[in-house]
Amino acid sequence: MIPLQITAFLSSPLAIVDDYSPAIEGIIEYFVRQKEGKLHSTASDASQDIPVELPLLKHSIGFYHASSPFYQYQQESTTRYRKRWDYQDRALDWGKKKAKTSSQTGQFKSCDLPIFYRNTSRVDWAVVGIESEIKQLLNQVTGIGKHRGKGFGQVYRWQISRLKTDYSLFNQQGQLSRPIPVAYWDNPIEAPIFELAWKLPSYRIDSRSFCYAPVNNAQLLNLSNVI
Repeated sequence: MIPLQITAFLSSPLAIVDDYSPAIEGIIEYFVRQKEGKLHSTASDASQDIPVELPLLKHSIGFYHASSPFYQYQQESTTRYRKRWDYQDRALDWGKKKAKTSSQTGQFKSCDLPIFYRNTSRVDWAVVGIESEIKQLLNQVTGIGKHRGKGFGQVYRWQISRLKTDYSLFNQQGQLSRPIPVAYWDNPIEAPIFELAWKLPSYRIDSRSFCYAPVNNAQLLNLSNVI
């Protein structure tokens, strides 16, 4: 396993949850599970996770050597996704049934959701892993971040470059590159502390803990020591 820089080149804005997403290890894990037929079919499967091996170096604490995303953005904004069923649509044929439905649940459920996004042309991560296996998996990924089905985070090209130095945990300035749990890290780090998901699977409650968190990862991209 070697230090790598992973770059996703985007053709549309990136919709995100926070500065620490999308997590490259989560993207890789999804496609490893898909390849091995170990994807969960329902949310109830979450308590029955089947371990999988990722082509990434795993720290003894339990997280992978994979940084949070680095990117520079020109603008950030919020749009909204709205859906409302037109109950006056005469094209619907109810037949002999009574014309009754609900806009609170089911396929006709109305929604008005905010979508936070940033305009950026690329996203980078620093990892330590197996180059060939990571490249094979990421070639299947056409979108990253939230709301991919609505056109956000579309990837038109991936690039993987070898690095001389490992920046998966700390960047060139010695600042933190990814969330690290306070309880399991011996040496204090000068960084804010937030409750974050620090290991996979990120949706589980026991994956969250108080962590040292990167500051302004989005503005610290300068992975200039590509081999």
